[in-house]
Amino acid sequence: MTNDKPEDIHLNNERSLKQLAWAIEASVGQFKLILARCNYASLRSHLIKRLRDICQVEIRVLVLKESARTLYTAIREECGDDVQALMILGLESVRNLEQMLISANQVREEFRNHFPFPVVLWIDDEVHKQFMQFAPDLESWGTTKIFPIAPNELMEFLQETAEQLLTGDFSLTLEKCSEIKLAWQDLQNFGQVLEPGVKARIEYLLGLTEYVDNHLDTALEYYQQSLAFWQQVNDLVWQGKVLSDITFCYYEKARQQEINRPVIASETKSNQTIGPNVSTPDWQETRNYLLAEKFNTWAQNYVDLEVSEWCAADGKSIKGTVKHYDSSSQNFVSIVSIFACKRGLVVGMEKFENQQKSEIQVVQDLITALDLQGVVFSFDSLHCQKKLAK
Repeated sequence: MTNDKPEDIHLNNERSLKQLAWAIEASVGQFKLILARCNYASLRSHLIKRLRDICQVEIRVLVLKESARTLYTAIREECGDDVQALMILGLESVRNLEQMLISANQVREEFRNHFPFPVVLWIDDEVHKQFMQFAPDLESWGTTKIFPIAPNELMEFLQETAEQLLTGDFSLTLEKCSEIKLAWQDLQNFGQVLEPGVKARIEYLLGLTEYVDNHLDTALEYYQQSLAFWQQVNDLVWQGKVLSDITFCYYEKARQQEINRPVIASETKSNQTIGPNVSTPDWQETRNYLLAEKFNTWAQNYVDLEVSEWCAADGKSIKGTVKHYDSSSQNFVSIVSIFACKRGLVVGMEKFENQQKSEIQVVQDLITALDLQGVVFSFDSLHCQKKLAK
């Protein structure tokens, strides 16, 4: 990674793109492997469009399927014979990339014998590492062009991604997780100084990617660092988002420990499901963050509802908590929440077990505990009974 200024990076990318176009034009009629390294989908799309504009040769584009098994077969089946030049995308999404690269390395001479045209492979840094590990001979045939992105664009990308996740504008994909991690590495290589708000957003994203990779303790460290800033600046929406993801982390830790917990003979009975050991620290942390003190205290301290504001009360059962599912003693955990419709925030929640309490009673108790004055509540039909009206 270089320490060039943003304008220098743009100029260098344009120069590299022209060199790439020239290499393609000069290699028509013969096999030539070119590795175009770019970590970011948006930049890659721009570069591909620009390359097709400036190159004098018609360039075909092949997007590999996730299920693709061999690179040679994919090119053979998709492209036919009338090809002047070929660009290949999607290597980072192939399920068994390791095997694809090993196979490509083994039959590398077949590429020279049967593909008389230049092939541009668009890859990111992670794919390049695997390329060098599993297809070193084929990689050594290639010419590499690197297309970095400016630090300010990296920060814009990360902040925009964080805000989109906050508002639910898109779902996180494995490709996006890879881009987030690579962007963070690039920023560190640039030695970029980050403002606290930008850093907190990036810490949240890193926590999310670590959660996806099942590195739960590391994810919790990033989430806690991010949460500290949002609490400092009193940003309620971000606090709620991070607290929610912290809860999922503790829940997943507890669930995995439960799966790996040895079964004691005395715990088992016929026709019964073994319940979770809720005394473990991770189950307790899950409860603390999701169901009781921390969340409701946060909501009561920071959410100030207006008179006549609408709130909806509802209860949902948690499927994974069902015990004795095939008998009259069936039991499961449910969560009741009070949702401020205008703000899009949950202002209170409580859990209960159906063998111990009813949703009706829990909703009434929760409303009383929250002490919301002048608020208009909406309920489903379960709560619309004459004896409940007062």
